[in-house]
Amino acid sequence: MLGRTVLFDLGLRKDWWNSAPVVRNILQEGQSHLSVRKDIREILQDGCIPITTVDTIVWSHWHTVHIGDPSLFDTNDKLIVGPGFKEHILPPYPPNKDSMVLQSDFEGRELEELNFTENSLKIGRFNAIDYFGDGSFYFLDAPGHSIGHIAALARVKSAPDSFILMAGDGCLHGGQLRPSQCLPLPQPSLHRLCFSC
Repeated sequence: MLGRTVLFDLGLRKDWWNSAPVVRNILQEGQSHLSVRKDIREILQDGCIPITTVDTIVWSHWHTVHIGDPSLFDTNDKLIVGPGFKEHILPPYPPNKDSMVLQSDFEGRELEELNFTENSLKIGRFNAIDYFGDGSFYFLDAPGHSIGHIAALARVKSAPDSFILMAGDGCLHGGQLRPSQCLPLPQPSLHRLCFSC
């Protein structure tokens, strides 16, 4: 949809030591020389994308290298998460000392949990939501990697239909993409996206 800026995943926050204590402890133990040169806000500014154009932030899932620091953005910017997030990940830290997400990530901000059961749209095998209702941006229910894991398709061209897939850890190893007896290449007629309602 024209005029809307959806930011999919925020990466690791630059000041990772200000993450929830559980996350900070994990990062300190495993990465003694961890350094993040730029946060997502600085990267957008370097790319001449005004921060004020962002109105929606999406977390593909709640792992620390995807949630970044939403407090860098206006509290009017909605935060979208996948199914089960509110039930299994909240409450945040500090009310829940074991939480991996911070209360400051949500303060003053609308938290929208996607519900894929409200419609029957499918893209391939994935339950989907046509987020703007115009075919420009789809959320995909992509369970398996973590609770509430989602992916998205953004239309980049209409003729022919072309999309970019944002999967946030949807593929962790190149071997997952190679054909095998368990994961053969699809039939030629299935190479393009299959939309059905």
